Amino acid sequence: MSEINHDLLPVRLSPTQKKFEAGGHTYYVEHEARLSVARDRWLEKFNLYGLLGRDAATVLREIRSAYDSLNSGRVVDAGVTLNNILLGLGDLNAKAAPLYYICTLFINRQDEDRKAYDLEFARQKIEDWQGIERDFFLSLALSYLTITGQQLNTLMETFSTVSLPELTLKTPPSDS
Repeated sequence: MSEINHDLLPVRLSPTQKKFEAGGHTYYVEHEARLSVARDRWLEKFNLYGLLGRDAATVLREIRSAYDSLNSGRVVDAGVTLNNILLGLGDLNAKAAPLYYICTLFINRQDEDRKAYDLEFARQKIEDWQGIERDFFLSLALSYLTITGQQLNTLMETFSTVSLPELTLKTPPSDS
């Protein structure tokens, strides 16, 4: 049996990699997960597509449909709808493309504007990455979701310890 030509295999990168070359460009992996509001909105969209294969509005419609079915005694209809949602949750490998797009939020060229996001430019980046092993991107995307989730939890804990002024509604004094 002949040896495998390693030049024909995808490039294997470590999840701790800080930079790499692809498609004639140098890409920098930004592990600290600093996002602008514009990029954070895209992260939310890609997260839902990656985990559910659907956008938020579709998921809410499906949940509402199941709820309405249960309220009107159509238990089987509700079961089918909920099963479809569960299948979407369980099939993460079939939804890898959104995870690549999550990486485009955090893997950038040196002169790339981190305050903005362009979907067409993201497609170009993914095209540049075609020769790299997919596990690198999948591992990073999932770690970014964990990092941003942890950051959100920390932020929520911080805000929960801040005492807020008590707001009450009072009848305004009359002018008479």
